[in-house]
Amino acid sequence: MLEALVQYRFHGMTCSIDGASNETYQQYRVRGDFDRVIANIETINRHKKKYHSPYPYLKWQFVVFGHNEHEIEAARRKAAELDMEFYTKLSWDESISPVRDAERVRKATGQPSVSRSEHEKESGTDYMNHVCNQLWDLPQINWNGDVLGCCINHWGRFGGNAFEDGLDAVVNSPAMRDARAMLTGRGPERTDIPCSTCFVYRKMKNSGKWMQRPTDTDARRIAAAKPQSPADAMPAQESVNG
Repeated sequence: MLEALVQYRFHGMTCSIDGASNETYQQYRVRGDFDRVIANIETINRHKKKYHSPYPYLKWQFVVFGHNEHEIEAARRKAAELDMEFYTKLSWDESISPVRDAERVRKATGQPSVSRSEHEKESGTDYMNHVCNQLWDLPQINWNGDVLGCCINHWGRFGGNAFEDGLDAVVNSPAMRDARAMLTGRGPERTDIPCSTCFVYRKMKNSGKWMQRPTDTDARRIAAAKPQSPADAMPAQESVNG
């Protein structure tokens, strides 16, 4: 399978590795095996070298907690050794192993906030607002072809099936277009669309701070005018949590 990911040019993977040692990694990724994860990544890299391929692009996602904050820099170095992009992410629930040394974490991550509540207080927006961009840039498709729209949604579908109806049709369906209009404040709320019950959308609606995105028509015009590199022409990156 690891060889096939390279051989058939699977575009990208996000690997959730919240630590730089097995002892730390297992505290959140229960029953996970840090050494096995790293070994699998090394195997992928050997196949990339064998096939002279940059694919799959690999990202190391590190969710910051109090129990792993001391390993951020070590994880960053290991990611560099493995030719992986490294980025940190704030925990969903800051009551679980909260950050202990806020200044150390700010220095290690380069980010001003160490919790989602702190981010919202300082910026006036929800930490997860950026996820809504996936409806334009990285529409999430479930393993069975159902259209989820974004990686937060797990409770509803936008209708259609990517495998049966085609990707272009489902990501540009009336429901998806209306969802994008909702998120930019350009269209009325549709209660049958998953976004209507999402906490991110509800906060946007209450605050009046909408997504700043071009209309679908403008976005297609911009995309048509932009010269494509070989990487741009590849399918959108998948997100796989490990």
